[in-house]
Amino acid sequence: MRYLTFLPLFLLLLLSTMFPFYADAQEEKATIVVLPFEVSRTGQYAYLNSAIRQMLMARLVKQGAAKIVDPQLSAKEVKTIRGFLKTGAIDQVAARVKADWLVDGSMYSLKEGLQVNLTFYSTAADIKPIPYTLKADKPDDILPAITALSAEINSDTFGLEDKNKATVGPTGVGGGLASFQTPHPERDYKKGLYSGATLFGGGGDERFESKGIRKSSNIPLAVESVALGDLNNDGVQELVVASRTKIRLFHFDERRFDLVAQYDLNPNLKIHVINIADPGVTGTMKLFVSANNGKFPASAIFTWDGSNTLTLVRENIRWYIRPVWWPKKEMILAGQKDSPNISDNFLAPGVFQLNILDDSWNLKRGEKLQLPEKTDLFDFVVADLNGDGSNEMMVIDKVEKLLVYDDALNLLWVSSANYGGSKTFFGPPKSQGDQIAYNAYNESENALRTVVFIPGRLDTRDITGDGLPEVVVSSNEVGYSKYAENIRSYDGGSVACLSWRGAGLMELWRTNRIEGYVADYAFDRDGEVVEGKEDTFLNRLYVAQIPDISYWEMLIPGSKKSKMLAYEMTVRRDQISAKQ
Repeated sequence: MRYLTFLPLFLLLLLSTMFPFYADAQEEKATIVVLPFEVSRTGQYAYLNSAIRQMLMARLVKQGAAKIVDPQLSAKEVKTIRGFLKTGAIDQVAARVKADWLVDGSMYSLKEGLQVNLTFYSTAADIKPIPYTLKADKPDDILPAITALSAEINSDTFGLEDKNKATVGPTGVGGGLASFQTPHPERDYKKGLYSGATLFGGGGDERFESKGIRKSSNIPLAVESVALGDLNNDGVQELVVASRTKIRLFHFDERRFDLVAQYDLNPNLKIHVINIADPGVTGTMKLFVSANNGKFPASAIFTWDGSNTLTLVRENIRWYIRPVWWPKKEMILAGQKDSPNISDNFLAPGVFQLNILDDSWNLKRGEKLQLPEKTDLFDFVVADLNGDGSNEMMVIDKVEKLLVYDDALNLLWVSSANYGGSKTFFGPPKSQGDQIAYNAYNESENALRTVVFIPGRLDTRDITGDGLPEVVVSSNEVGYSKYAENIRSYDGGSVACLSWRGAGLMELWRTNRIEGYVADYAFDRDGEVVEGKEDTFLNRLYVAQIPDISYWEMLIPGSKKSKMLAYEMTVRRDQISAKQ
């Protein structure tokens, strides 16, 4: 019955593909390579993957100045090209595809309908990637959606340079709205990212007002992760900053960053994510450090008593660890194991609750958390976005899209924009292969290993005071560097706050573009009441910035440095809870 339903669709596809994929000899046309679409979330429309790709190519040729090029790429070559796209090695892509543009896409089967996210990459290195979205709520909408999208693309005659220039505010540290920038609302609304509401910084949400940015002096380490919390119960929040082997505690006082404690780990360890929480409700916040020693997890737990160093509670935990809020369980400690299998990319599938056995924090594997397929430990967060009593799950997938699932794990929404781009990864750098060391991958394992990256922090909290949580997430823009074939390269980043509006997430605000790389952020959970304004709170967003430096500067000893930025904003909170 399903095939009879889609028979008209395939007849239209057949007619569409009768138009040849070649250019008129009298007319100069842009050459395009369209990679096979990735099926990122399987479902009832997964089998239409190839058909939709063919229809898109046919429409691009029929409606505009485009010539489709088929370089006959193998599956292995496609995977290699996608790796170059993620690292920003556009010169390597250009050498392989021999075309003006490369189109890559991901297809998602939603609870109702399907969505295809497309990214157009110019092989000219000075043009940044441009996203497009195709969405159809039912089968009959697929062909009209493809026709409309290809017309939109062709209407720009591949003059996509103009579409790519978002409205960016000044990057200075002055007060006022100059500290924030807003993407073009109409354009992004058409792409499916926004729901049409105005945005902070562009005649946007009047509840938010920027009070400027404070910068720390240079911190002589490359920050991997940050966390914020009151570790010693004195009412003062500690800002914890971690590089791969060093932990530093700061207080932000009188608009200054003051170093109050520090701890150095064994240099063989590599920290990737830190968090502050109190799973098990012991009454004392703890610092949870997820780390590895070579190919093995080697995580740790710390407390702090106000002295100039941390107290080690547990070390060499053979799990990657993260405290998470989980329905009906509140705050739990979750973990994921390594795997000896190349097929798993040496990361065992499945995230489990870790049961705390005693005060020494001996841990035992508990029940498996029900997550979407291919979701790892740091990819998700859970919250009730619309106040209906059922929890949604937000996930950043492997192509940096933000997904929203309902409590039955039906996919409800997919972002058009990228979120969560990060350089952080599980395990050792791929360059570190060793035939002898017990904790290293041997040379053959290392050659076959695909590095599993950890997305940027994904957080939820009720910032507006309406009883419903907002989603806070970082993003980084893919950079272009011919030196970065085996690592990710980014060129500027930001932090955004999104709110659920009817059928999708909408950005309430986004910070200005931060030069270099946004390593992590921490949002102050407890805003201070503004004097004389009982309904207005001062919130702080702390962002770890690694300034942009050249490839050759990275090779100089001591060149690693970071800055902490403190964004201050006032929020006029709603007085009526949306849950009432």
